[in-house]
Amino acid sequence: MNYQQQIEKLTNQLAQVKARELQKKNTQAHREMAKTRKERNKRAYKVGGMVEKMGLFNLDEELLLGLLANDYKWLKNATAEQLEDIRTGGKMFLPNGKRLPPVSL
Repeated sequence: MNYQQQIEKLTNQLAQVKARELQKKNTQAHREMAKTRKERNKRAYKVGGMVEKMGLFNLDEELLLGLLANDYKWLKNATAEQLEDIRTGGKMFLPNGKRLPPVSL
């Protein structure tokens, strides 16, 4: 085998190794993306359940988003004590499955 053939053989082997490494890296990245997506979907499902638990599920999208936007504005300026009060109020709904009646307009 001459030098040119050896160089070609080693170049091909190197390309194969690089391809396997790239595939492994892409597989790991895909797993991480899938895990992140799964966690996000789980959180979105829980948030939807909270909306339903609070009786807000049947509100139209504009009204629900407006309600959330107003609360977001308040939340940005809330003190730590106010946030803890809100958290305490929310905790009473989590463990025992309490539901508020649906909002009717």
